[in-house]
Amino acid sequence: MNKKGRMPSRDFEADVAVKIALMEPSDIAKLGELLELAVHVSVKPLDQVPSILADLLVGQLSRFMRDVLELSSDHDSVLGWDSSAPGCSNLRSADAAVVVECLLALTSSSASAKPAKIKPGIFYQMKMLLQRLFELVNSVHEEREFSDFGWQWNDFNAGWESADSNCDYELSLVCRALGSHDADWLPPKDPAGSGHMPDFITYWFSLSAVVLGHLAWSNPALGMARWLNSGMPGDDGVLSGLKRLYGADAAALILNRNVSELATKMIHVVPNHLDQSEDTFDPSEALIHSPALVSRISRSRRWAAMLCGGSDPLQLADHLESLLLMPGPREVRLSGGSDAVSVPNVHLLLPNSSGWSKSLQRHGDKLPVRPDGRSWRVAVTSATLGYLGEFRRSRETGLWFAGRHASHMLGN
Repeated sequence: MNKKGRMPSRDFEADVAVKIALMEPSDIAKLGELLELAVHVSVKPLDQVPSILADLLVGQLSRFMRDVLELSSDHDSVLGWDSSAPGCSNLRSADAAVVVECLLALTSSSASAKPAKIKPGIFYQMKMLLQRLFELVNSVHEEREFSDFGWQWNDFNAGWESADSNCDYELSLVCRALGSHDADWLPPKDPAGSGHMPDFITYWFSLSAVVLGHLAWSNPALGMARWLNSGMPGDDGVLSGLKRLYGADAAALILNRNVSELATKMIHVVPNHLDQSEDTFDPSEALIHSPALVSRISRSRRWAAMLCGGSDPLQLADHLESLLLMPGPREVRLSGGSDAVSVPNVHLLLPNSSGWSKSLQRHGDKLPVRPDGRSWRVAVTSATLGYLGEFRRSRETGLWFAGRHASHMLGN
C-alpha cells in the first residue's frame, strides 16, 4: 500500500504468497528476531531511540526484504509514508501482501535518515507490521501431523497412463480426508509415491482436482494467493482439509498454468456462469522465470516435481480435463428434486468418475426453482471414486461448489 492507498496488484499478491510459502524455518526465525528488535526499539520515545538501533532495525528489515522475500521497493520514502492509508491503518485484518508493501515503503529510504525527520510513531508502526507478518507466516507454516504411510502403497502411481483409472490416483482418499479429522487420514510424510511414474503425481493431481471441482475456483491462482496471504485460515470445510493435507505446499498451484488454463476452459462450458472476476489471472509466466525463485523451487522436491521438466511434467491438463469435463455415454442418475417441494437434498449417482463436474453442472442446473427460495444440495457419488461431497449452486457465480460460499468466492 503506498501513501495514496493503492492496493497491491494481483502479481504482487501472488509473488508474496509464493515467497511466504517457500520460507524455511531459518527464514521464519530471522523474522522473529527482527520483530524482537522492533519491539525493543518501539518502546522508547522517538527522541530517545539510539541512532545505532534505528539504523540496525531499518538495515535488517531491508535485508530481510531483499534476501528472504527477494523483493525491492520502488515506493515512496519512509519519510513520506502515510501510515493512515487504508489497509496500513487496520493491521489486524491486513493480509500479507498489504503488510509487505507497507514494510517495503518503510524501508525505501536510506538507513542514514536523520531521526529528527522521521515521523513520530514510525517504529511503532514497523513493530505492528512485523507482528502481523509474523502471525501470518506462522499460520501458513504451523506444525502439522503426518503419517508414516498416508496414501501410499507398493505401486502408488499405478494406472496413470489410463484416464479410466482415476480412482487409482488416491483422489478418493483425499475426498474422504477432506470430511474427516480422523488420525487415519493424516497426510504422508513423503507423498512422492512409488512405481515407474514421476514423483508426486497423486499429490498434485488430487490438490488440483479439489480446487477445480470442489472449490470451483475459476481463478485458482488468485484464490490460492488470497488464501495464503490471509494465513490459510480454516473454514471447517474444504480449505481446512487442504491445509491439513498440503500446508504451505498448496501455494505451488499458483505457478502451474495448466490448472489455470483448465479453470478457464471450465468456465466457458458453463452457460449460466456469472463471471465475477476480472481478466483471467495467471502469474506463472512472470514468476517462474525469476532466477531466485527457480533456485528455491529446485530445492523443494515436491514443488520441483510439479513445475520443472516441461510445460506439463505431470500431464495434469489432460487427466484433470478427463476427470472434470468429459463425461462418458453411460447414464447418470439424479435421485430426488423433481417436484420442487421435496427436501432440499438430491443425489447424483455417476457410473464412473469421468466428467463428474460437468455432469453435476448439467443436471444440477435443470433442477426446478424451489418455492421456499432455498438452494438445492446435491450429494455426488461416483461408482469408482465413492462419495465426492455435497454441492450447491452459487447465486453469484452460477457454479456448483462444496463447503462454504466465502471459500468458493476467494477464487472467483
